[in-house]
Amino acid sequence: MNANCMLSAEEPVLVILSHQGGSFIEKIKGACDGIGVKCCVLSSNAPKARRDQLRVTFEVAEFREAEALNQDDVKDFIGEVSKDRKVLGVISVWEGYRDLMSFGNALVGGHDISIDSSRFLRDKKLIRDRLRSNGLSDIASEVACAQSFEKRGKKGTRSFIKPRFGVGSVGAKEFSGMSDLGYISDLKEDVANDALLREVLGTMEFVIEDYIDGQEYSAEIVVANGAVFTLAFHHKLLVHHGVYTTTEPFSVSPPVELVGCDRIQIWMQDVFKALDVSTGCYHAEFKMCAAGKLELIELNPRVGGALIIESTNYITDDNILGLWIKTIVDRDFQPKLKNPLVAEAGAVIRCSAFRVYFSETTGIVDQISYKNISKLPTICNTLVSIGDRLSRDKSEQYLAQALWVGEAANSAKAAEFHNHIMSISENYLTVDIKTSADATPVFVVLDYNLSRKKDVIKIAEKVYEFCGTKVLLASALGKGINHPNIENFESVCTRSTEFVTGCIEFIKAHNYDPIGGVVFSDDAIVTGSRVLEYYNLKVDSHEGALRSYDKLQYRRAESAAPCPEGVNRPRFKDLSIPADYRALVADISAGWVVKPRCEGNNRGVVVVKSALDLNEAMSLNQNYAGDGLLAEELIKIGSEYSVDGVGSLNFITKKISVRGKFPLEVGQVMPAGVDPDLTAKLLCSSAFANALTGQKRGAFHNEIMLCENSNEAYVVEPNRRPGGMQIWDMILDCYGVDLYSRWVRSALDGAIHNPENIAPKMSCGFLMLHGPVGTAVNQMALLRDLDTIVDKIWDRTGVPLEKRPQHLSPSFISTEDYVFESQAVDGHGFLMSIRFNGEFNPHFEELLVQFHLNWQHHIFDALHPKETSSNPREIQYVN
Repeated sequence: MNANCMLSAEEPVLVILSHQGGSFIEKIKGACDGIGVKCCVLSSNAPKARRDQLRVTFEVAEFREAEALNQDDVKDFIGEVSKDRKVLGVISVWEGYRDLMSFGNALVGGHDISIDSSRFLRDKKLIRDRLRSNGLSDIASEVACAQSFEKRGKKGTRSFIKPRFGVGSVGAKEFSGMSDLGYISDLKEDVANDALLREVLGTMEFVIEDYIDGQEYSAEIVVANGAVFTLAFHHKLLVHHGVYTTTEPFSVSPPVELVGCDRIQIWMQDVFKALDVSTGCYHAEFKMCAAGKLELIELNPRVGGALIIESTNYITDDNILGLWIKTIVDRDFQPKLKNPLVAEAGAVIRCSAFRVYFSETTGIVDQISYKNISKLPTICNTLVSIGDRLSRDKSEQYLAQALWVGEAANSAKAAEFHNHIMSISENYLTVDIKTSADATPVFVVLDYNLSRKKDVIKIAEKVYEFCGTKVLLASALGKGINHPNIENFESVCTRSTEFVTGCIEFIKAHNYDPIGGVVFSDDAIVTGSRVLEYYNLKVDSHEGALRSYDKLQYRRAESAAPCPEGVNRPRFKDLSIPADYRALVADISAGWVVKPRCEGNNRGVVVVKSALDLNEAMSLNQNYAGDGLLAEELIKIGSEYSVDGVGSLNFITKKISVRGKFPLEVGQVMPAGVDPDLTAKLLCSSAFANALTGQKRGAFHNEIMLCENSNEAYVVEPNRRPGGMQIWDMILDCYGVDLYSRWVRSALDGAIHNPENIAPKMSCGFLMLHGPVGTAVNQMALLRDLDTIVDKIWDRTGVPLEKRPQHLSPSFISTEDYVFESQAVDGHGFLMSIRFNGEFNPHFEELLVQFHLNWQHHIFDALHPKETSSNPREIQYVN
């Protein structure tokens, strides 16, 4: 120890253990200053600039050359300091040094848990086993290996993997299958090359346990003489399940929904008693599951990370580190703290909200920018600089963190504060990361429905026009597109995690630098969003995305959320649950719609009103039963609409639909011609759906019904992609707004301003047209004679020549050998589609309905004039 760095005579000191010059040591010093305790630092190897800085800040700051400290380092340092001063205790917030902290306190008589207890509390497998044996957990945990992975895979339920001894969220992720054996192997190799982590994570044994579903919270706890004191609770409003790790981007305190919930305090006492904890500071993470069941995620014998210390200090008007230090240096310390879930009558509520900005990808920080928002943060720490190289892609990488604080008169106002900060903070920080200096920029399109091939090409042409780059199309096998502006990556299943990792590895192997991207299919809505999130691109989160595809997931989320005024939701049954199936049979005469959970284009949709109908519906849906079926209450339809757009820009389209056992949309008309009250109701319904599915800046297509009995709007189905039936092309013709350009622009730069005073320039429509019953159609012959046939149909409707809309964009739907039934049962059962444009006409829908009806009646005669047609079925249109 340098003589000129000696502490002044007879001052007791606290020893801070630092990992490579970090570990919140300035925060600990501030807490020490606040309670009048001197402190000194022992750190492992740190950069010279950091050493110089700490030697100015602390009277004694010593450094070892090794990457991590060991017991000999701690023992020797304490011995040197003790020659002149009394060491009161040892503290460290670095997870990897918790055992060293216990070791040091045992040497000097600091009040702390034992080394064995420290190791036990850091062992996630042993903690879970102890809680289960005490009836405090229902979660099963196993050591991760090929056998346990195979067993979990066969079980088919969600599981979670994490290092047995973790640091932060390194390696913590949802289990995705046997491929995670490779993930663990790769992570171990990455950690072995990581100077910050390798000495503290060691061999990295993993555990796999049941996935804990529910709302996630954390508690900041001080234990003194066996008494458990909770300083603050935080609600993790956002939990991000990334490709290779799980992070918690946004947390708030207090969790207003927990206020007055005394049983959490009782449960916490039982947990600490079961784990035999009598002193210390702890960061407990837990979830509130179904029916209020509480499950511990993990217990960390330290303070929480990010800005939890600052948030807790503001909420409690105290200092959590200072309290922890007091428990170490004073065996008789007994804090006097208020219950954080009980507010005094009339007292204002202190509110906090903090966001942590993460990156999953590697590369060089190219640009950092902050937005001017309505409320600037109280604390903002930028943790990277331009030119920094980010080297981790399988663990969390902090970019920045920001804290907002305020006061509220009641719980409702506190919730408003939290929601406001969550909204404005999302785009407060932008960090552009360039994968490498010589990387080739690409715009990524994640999959597409086969009928949308032309639209993918349209996107590729716009991308090249805007920024001169190609599109990387990541799709299912056989869906690659041969185009000069498109590169292709194909995968077996776009819904699987292998699609995510395969796409990322393909991008790395080809040295691509993704600069933007969109998800263009239902199948890839979750996985594709995860790929784009991995590259920090401007995309709607994959959290909630499944609800835009899985109809049961949407109904469950909808049932848990309060409906806006004028909006309602149907009853529903999960037909994989016997009790739900029996309830449906008992109430079958009320009328229900059976549909697959994860199919579009009306596939498998059947109206049932009897047991016979139900049996037929279940039989017709055999091919879709693997993903599950549900039944929804039949809505007494008044009219059907869709709301389409990008970001916050909305367009309303009126549907032309037919009723019956197989209800189908056969057309679209715009403008919809709805009054202001109905417009407001439809937009409110659409916004409700977007909030539940996580849509903010991307494309959406929300289908909405108006009930003829109650005049309430019902969301039939949300989609986070462009609608079909050439709706975006009609929007361009009708309103002059190019949504494809806006979609690409929003994915590239995120800042899209909505045009003002959009007014329709014409009427537009789209029809799906049936083929002649009992026969196939020579499509080339039909296309050759289409103008003549369309004129004959208009002749039959009696529409004058000068009033007839222009027909364009004919496209065949069925194959040429398809023999048509009397009624199409889904979107694939039609012959062709045609789009129509005409002068603005409030009766345009009536024109198209007449055209559709006459086509149905006369198409056989038009194509086979010398044959006798079968009697056409009667068609009942909705409105």
